Amino acid sequence: MLRFRTLFLTLFISVFGFAGQVYAFDAQQIFQQSCNACHNIGQGPKVGPDLKGVTERRKEDWLLNFIKSPQKAINAGDPVAKELVDTFKIVMPDQAYSDDEIKALLAYIKDVGEGKVAAATEAKPVPQPHGLNPPLSHFYFYVLAILVVTLLGVGLLLDRLYDKKPYLKIFEAKKLIGLGLALVVIIIGGGKLVRGAMQLGYGQNYQPTQPIAFSHQIHAGINKVDCLYCHYAAEKSRHAGIPAVSVCMNCHSHVKKDAPEVQKIEQAMQSNKPLKWVKIHNLPDFVYFNHAQHVVVGKIECQTCHGEVQKMDKVFQWAPLSMGWCIDCHRREQVKVPGPFQGRTVQEAGGLDCNKCHY
Repeated sequence: MLRFRTLFLTLFISVFGFAGQVYAFDAQQIFQQSCNACHNIGQGPKVGPDLKGVTERRKEDWLLNFIKSPQKAINAGDPVAKELVDTFKIVMPDQAYSDDEIKALLAYIKDVGEGKVAAATEAKPVPQPHGLNPPLSHFYFYVLAILVVTLLGVGLLLDRLYDKKPYLKIFEAKKLIGLGLALVVIIIGGGKLVRGAMQLGYGQNYQPTQPIAFSHQIHAGINKVDCLYCHYAAEKSRHAGIPAVSVCMNCHSHVKKDAPEVQKIEQAMQSNKPLKWVKIHNLPDFVYFNHAQHVVVGKIECQTCHGEVQKMDKVFQWAPLSMGWCIDCHRREQVKVPGPFQGRTVQEAGGLDCNKCHY
């Protein structure tokens, strides 16, 4: 009969190895979504500096603080932060990642720079830390680790008692292993079921294929086209609106007019047929949301709800847009317009009244 300690130690090591691989994968995706637009690893500067060797050039604490809030470092007079701005003429936006996520990201950058892993070539959406739920892989890791440690302890204890108390042989190794595997299946299956039910109806990371390969990174990021130039209804209407093809042709009748995607837009205009864009951000029918109220009165930046669209080559739903996510914002954001509630949170101004959004 195999010894308990050998079996359970093997299982324990396997669980930790699996969790480490998942975490590395998450870091790779974080780099692709949040860093790749501006940084290379070992291929020279891009919009920002080349990140190869950054963990050797800078201390970890400095990197953690700088990545979270570059502007804060600049305001504090950090000479390195100031030098980066003077050199590249751009300030990196704050990144809302945890210390562990940033450390994993730095480890990934180091491995790519040293040639230990290949850099990914396809960007995929990354759930943000303040999204609907934490990554399932981390949840499973902690639960499985606790389960394996518990079974290991019980197995080692019974292993020592076998010779002295024969009746304990009802707890044979195969029975305990079978029980452990059954619990693993129940925990993973139950966890997926519960998380899936919690996310039912939410479209976070939804990224459909559009009729035109329109890049927000090129238009809003590189060329600095203001969001309200195309989505002009956001200041006046409940809906931000989709720009008419004539708005696109204001520029493209002179710029890149021979490009294949521009030709599709021109054909749509000539045939007087609108493009069939696929709506990405959807709310339930029983929810009322007004863009003008948030953009004009609330002075909320587009990126607050839509993420860093100026860095997205292909737009996806960045936020969960769940009820809890909206309520958290109302508890945090302050009223900015003059009046009796100026400087107070939206919650204090009645922003958590059910009838504000459901009527």
